[in-house]
Amino acid sequence: MGRIKNGANGAFSGKVGSVIGSSWRDIDYMKGHSKRSSKKPSESQSEIRRNFGLLSEFLGLLRPVIDQGFKNQNTGKATTLNLAIQANYGVFEDLEADCLPDYSRIILSKGKVVGKPAGCKLLALEEGVMRITWEMYGFSAIERGVDQAILVLYCPALKESIVIADQYVRQDQTADVGLPERWYGKVICVYMFMTSMEDNNSDSVFIGYFTN
Repeated sequence: MGRIKNGANGAFSGKVGSVIGSSWRDIDYMKGHSKRSSKKPSESQSEIRRNFGLLSEFLGLLRPVIDQGFKNQNTGKATTLNLAIQANYGVFEDLEADCLPDYSRIILSKGKVVGKPAGCKLLALEEGVMRITWEMYGFSAIERGVDQAILVLYCPALKESIVIADQYVRQDQTADVGLPERWYGKVICVYMFMTSMEDNNSDSVFIGYFTN
């Protein structure tokens, strides 16, 4: 696929012979017309497609989180979902069939303007209640008490998630989260990142695996 640099008449759009001209995010492209292959995919190709599908499914379940977490990256040439796929592809790339990915490597947000959560810990209270704690080392330009805490819980066994985005701020340093009964006894992946009043994000952190 080639990128078109506009001439006097601008870029063309549509199909001319075997060439297709199109525009996406203010960038004009030219590509050849694709043909479906009748060949059976190789084992390697099937593995790549399967793992890409698993990654897309996982990120799709967390699309609102992804849209927030990657919104301040270079979205002029890629969607937030595409950026998240690029950031996490390595986690799923060599995944064998019937194996789970290393969820501790998942990235849900990227940003250097806001300080990421620090000193995070998980604690089980009474049945069905998780306590998440974090530390605040002091007020600064990148670490403010009013930064919003975004908490993300994911249950791989059920392929379900819980997102808490408007209940806690950095200076709270504690969040108690009630879990649905169907989550009891199952492994839960817990993530967190911060969002400033200016809508900038921190890097996300993986707090840990939790079972109650």
